[in-house]
Amino acid sequence: MGRCQRFDFRRLTIEGLAQMVQTIASSEGVALDPAAAHAIARRAEGSARDALSLLDQATVLGGQAVDEATVRALLGAPRGEVQFEIADVVAVGDVRGIFEVVDRLVLDGRDVRNVTNETIGHFRDLLLVKTAPGQEDLLDLAADAYEDLRVQAEKFSAGELARILALLLAAQNDMRWTTSPRLSLEFALIRDRGHGRVEIDHTGEAVPWYEVGDELDVRHLHQSIEALCRLHHAAGATAITPLAGGLPTWRLGDDLERFIVRCERLPLRAGGVQLFSAHQMGTCRMGADPQTSVANPWGEPAS
Repeated sequence: MGRCQRFDFRRLTIEGLAQMVQTIASSEGVALDPAAAHAIARRAEGSARDALSLLDQATVLGGQAVDEATVRALLGAPRGEVQFEIADVVAVGDVRGIFEVVDRLVLDGRDVRNVTNETIGHFRDLLLVKTAPGQEDLLDLAADAYEDLRVQAEKFSAGELARILALLLAAQNDMRWTTSPRLSLEFALIRDRGHGRVEIDHTGEAVPWYEVGDELDVRHLHQSIEALCRLHHAAGATAITPLAGGLPTWRLGDDLERFIVRCERLPLRAGGVQLFSAHQMGTCRMGADPQTSVANPWGEPAS
């Protein structure tokens, strides 16, 4: 019969772990502050063995009275505080702040892979709070942590949180093979510098948005507009229409160079409209030979 017995082990909740370590500390004659008990429970992440090990270390450091300051001295900055700090700098696109936070964590001896796992967990919690408000039972959190998450979740859209999670999960996968996990985390956090976002329109379709304010982005966008004009002109387009307003449609026979210059003067600012579009009824050949193709395989006009 013994070989047929089955035991399903599950992680303990933060509240359950905190109560357990307080009970054990009391039985051992140790005065354990409730805030310290919750700090130990959060770091143990559902493991009773880890919680007891941390309690033992805390009593060595603090003696018969263990408060939150004692646990902080043992564990360093609480993981939750670090994750809130990371999310705050990501929310405002503070690239320098992102590098500084990661650098501090590395100097403190934190394992970058563990930090990435914790960051994924934090952004998952933010996404749950954002998309399922009021469902505190879906999160294993201390009683006072939900409100902090709710406030921080207001700094993001659901699409932004989903994008950040996708980038972090990709970084986590890269860390299995890379010799520079720190770079993987930094790149995931600074990707798009926090400006990109995805929203859902009234039809239920995903709509990507991107604020064009960086000097390099503006230059690249102007180059793309010029290449698009020349490509469609070479392919035989009879009309090219900018949709941002303020410019007439270019039509076959008009001065293309003048039209391109005017397109590059378009003000790039928020407005919620498409910037540019070109359309041709038909197809064009693309290849390496300019005699038979209007564009090379990369979409550049053949010369």
